[in-house]
Amino acid sequence: TLLVDNLRLLYREREQEIGVFADLAWYPVRRNNKIWLAPDVMVCFGVPQNRSEGRESYVQHRENGVIPSVVFEIHSDSNTKKEILHKRAWYEMYGVQEFYWLFTDPPEARVFVREDKELKEQVVGTEWTSEILGIRMDWSGKRLKFYDPTGHLMRPTREYLAIQKERL
Repeated sequence: TLLVDNLRLLYREREQEIGVFADLAWYPVRRNNKIWLAPDVMVCFGVPQNRSEGRESYVQHRENGVIPSVVFEIHSDSNTKKEILHKRAWYEMYGVQEFYWLFTDPPEARVFVREDKELKEQVVGTEWTSEILGIRMDWSGKRLKFYDPTGHLMRPTREYLAIQKERL
């Protein structure tokens, strides 16, 4: 929620051309509703955040064929290595440019960037800047932190804080 809220805030003045979606089923193949995946977060350039008719899923051919550029998966205890490898291969096959597999406890990230037709894992230390989004991720401390393109720490929004309070 922290990431989604802040990315939406970052692109709020460009919401007619950049969509930031969370847990939205993505169907990349026309007329095949059996091929889909729901990334934790995906950023799509050339797609509005909201549509007048609404959006219950991301059906790629209805979105002018736009492939999500950046995808984030937040690791949970229920994720298996097989599952995440499947997702990486899936994102590679369907054209994602950057894929981030984020761990929160302890903070860590695995970064995959498209080189030609493959998502290649990058050798990273404790921080990385997305070339596409311009945001910097830092996992050198006890928490994963995100910084906007101007270098300001992305902070929890009221919506994020309300959700955290509700969880408690």
